[in-house]
Amino acid sequence: MRALWVMIASAGCSAVAAAGPVFFDDFDGDALLPHWVQPPATNWDYQVANGRLTVSRLRYPSSPKSTGNYTGIGAGFAQQNGDFRMDAWVGWEVGQSPHRLDVSVLTASPPSGFLATFSYNSGSLVFGVNGGAARTIPAPVAGIHQITIGREGSSFYFGLDGVHVGTFADPFQAPAGGIYFFFVGPYPGTLAPLTVDRVQVVPVPNALLFAGASGCLLTFRRRCITSAS
Repeated sequence: MRALWVMIASAGCSAVAAAGPVFFDDFDGDALLPHWVQPPATNWDYQVANGRLTVSRLRYPSSPKSTGNYTGIGAGFAQQNGDFRMDAWVGWEVGQSPHRLDVSVLTASPPSGFLATFSYNSGSLVFGVNGGAARTIPAPVAGIHQITIGREGSSFYFGLDGVHVGTFADPFQAPAGGIYFFFVGPYPGTLAPLTVDRVQVVPVPNALLFAGASGCLLTFRRRCITSAS
């Protein structure tokens, strides 16, 4: 996994900062875009369709000594030394434990590590900072939900569906430069699908404005899909 972090961070260091989001993916099309560092195809079954990435099966390591199967994808973005906001729209169904989807912000410089994580974990939500505080709250009902990880000064704040749920001090205050999705499912057992609908990273102070506008775009796109079906 360390090698994956290094690849993600290297991609982020080479990115060019631009106005608006420094990273955006709404999973349009029928394949993952090249900016994602992906696991071997034999490790998982997934589909990119209808503007979503849906993970339907995890195949690695499929060992009786392991408590479950897992895999992950990551991508780099232009290094953020100051405040920023990451929003990800993710979804889950009721599944057998372990059943987990993590969204993490990574440091910019190799060897990369986690700065902050927001996780759906078998019916609960767990969020916190690496090397610092964390909190667990009940997960909302199955479906698509917006999770937010933002840095403001020397703290990380966390949000769920537009509502602030916690703030913790940032122990490292390191530059951010990557995002990582980690999927976990039971072995043996059947994985309840895990979904990533959209993700964006925006420097503050533009983050709040863009988040509102992109929410309208999401609603519009869903209406178009519904009308076409």
